[in-house]
Amino acid sequence: QSLCIDEKWIRIRNDWNYVFTAVGAKIPDLIAIDLYNQKDKSCIKAFLLSLKLAGFNPYSITTDLLLGYESVVKKVFPDCIYNQCVLHAERDAKRLVRIHVPDNTKYKKIKELLRKRIRILFESKKLKQLKKRYYKIIKLKEKTPKRVHCLFKLLRKYYPKLCISVTNKKVSRTTNPVERAINELEEKYHLTKGFTNFYFARFFLKAFQIY
Repeated sequence: QSLCIDEKWIRIRNDWNYVFTAVGAKIPDLIAIDLYNQKDKSCIKAFLLSLKLAGFNPYSITTDLLLGYESVVKKVFPDCIYNQCVLHAERDAKRLVRIHVPDNTKYKKIKELLRKRIRILFESKKLKQLKKRYYKIIKLKEKTPKRVHCLFKLLRKYYPKLCISVTNKKVSRTTNPVERAINELEEKYHLTKGFTNFYFARFFLKAFQIY
């Protein structure tokens, strides 16, 4: 089946460590959970290889916007479709508008228009509708200050993933299934008040997986 993968930080003594979690997109079982001291490409690869060694060969993998996943997924699971969460991308696009478009009278209308078009772009259900909305928002680049161009760079980069989300119903559009598991993990984690060492933290995670 398709998988959703996400990370959550936990504190071990005074250091931040990262819990990688994989959950089924359709049947939301907790497939795998493990602890790493970083969330770089080497840790992503180690986690995906552990899935492969356990016998998993996912149809697709959906993650948040963390850099590094796409190239590693292609190496470990060459036939797997990689996608990124629609909600994370929409939230990031709106954040860029909020930060980079001035609140003065000159840009007030363009700011409201950008927010509206971002919202309807990510609500697209059909490919033809998506293409039309995408080109309409890209045309607004000429009317915005240069510091807002990072928004259009994000949209161009994400557009192929949005096309996958619209055309392939087998691929999860969001990381919601794994985030539900992480929210439950967070509740249990706060009860522990932290861990004294890496070993006890991993033991806790394996116990949580069984639970």
